[in-house]
Amino acid sequence: MCKVLISLNFGTYFRCMRTNQTPDDMIRESEVKYQISHDVPALAIQLAYIKDDNDVYRVIDCLTAYTKVAIRENNMHEVEECFQTAYHLLHEGNRLIQLAVENTFIYAVSSLLEISLNATQPIRTLFLKNFRVEYCKLINTRQS
Repeated sequence: MCKVLISLNFGTYFRCMRTNQTPDDMIRESEVKYQISHDVPALAIQLAYIKDDNDVYRVIDCLTAYTKVAIRENNMHEVEECFQTAYHLLHEGNRLIQLAVENTFIYAVSSLLEISLNATQPIRTLFLKNFRVEYCKLINTRQS
């Protein structure tokens, strides 16, 4: 297995070693839309309008927008589903999916949670429970 991993780029190599997954086990770009539709059924119709199954950033942006509305409406059940889906994609997805979740979902949701008066403490706690490491990286990047 190591010989195969050495031939891959560093991001994939690091990701596989951290999760003990091979690249074949990771979620691919073409699977993200299906995964979100399955986990958050309310997004299925919106996601159907995205023609390119490999456009991960548009698909994650759709999840992000839905999550932000759920936060504003203080819909804890929907927020929890969205956080679980993003967490799953972050930890099971390939490097492009990880970057899309970090750069789109975590950035936008954390910004909303920092300024929103509607976001309750349980939502903030749930966010940090799932994304503390990525949020800390984001905060350090903002301060630089």
